[in-house]
Amino acid sequence: MSVQSLSARAAAFVSACEFFPYVRDRKKVADILGGQTLPVFESILDFQERFGGFHYEHPKLGFHYEHPKLGEGWSDGCGFTILDIDEPDYDPDRRYCVREAVKIDEIWHFDCGWREESQLALFLDERGVLYQHDVVIASSVEKWIESAALESQMLFQSGCAHRQLGQVSADNTKFESGIELPPIPEAWDVCNRWWGTETIRLHRGRYITQHPIDFLDLYWIRPEAEAEAERLREYLATTARPSFFLP
Repeated sequence: MSVQSLSARAAAFVSACEFFPYVRDRKKVADILGGQTLPVFESILDFQERFGGFHYEHPKLGFHYEHPKLGEGWSDGCGFTILDIDEPDYDPDRRYCVREAVKIDEIWHFDCGWREESQLALFLDERGVLYQHDVVIASSVEKWIESAALESQMLFQSGCAHRQLGQVSADNTKFESGIELPPIPEAWDVCNRWWGTETIRLHRGRYITQHPIDFLDLYWIRPEAEAEAERLREYLATTARPSFFLP
């Protein structure tokens, strides 16, 4: 499996985030996996080498979010690692243990991190697909990072507003052709689609389960994009018809 490159935006986002001191050395990680009689996959070695210890926090989002004053508001975030922490004073019996690995339908899944608000584990399978618990949330870690970088750029700007527009039917794609914002293709995959500029961005996300759940989130900067955001909300209300009460 070839390593996916990151856009300049996503690479800068990763560089700005904190990395905790987890084992990242490729050979050491392979030895740890082998020592626990677990299979060694290049996708898992790539992940731990590039992102092991990654930690990201952002203001917690709600139905309608406005940029908080410094020091105010809840926070959410996530961390990445398949191994327990590598610190001298940590329990030596757990220092180099894989967090969890399970085989589901002949595919290995590795516990690769956590979401702080939901307290749900993140899993990476041997193909490089990213899950939150048992729900697919991105086709790769890199695509998830591209999405996180786009969201982060907005959230940490003064004047940022966020609105959860609701769920949309998974087979409703006609409205996308009328979105008057440029697509951001580096962040597109089976679970994420982004459109936008520096002042307004629309995200169509998908949780892949037996019955996929699609949802729309809108981010914009006040006052510059207030009128544009209102026009887009009105357009989506009549075409995408988002709802918080889909059957």
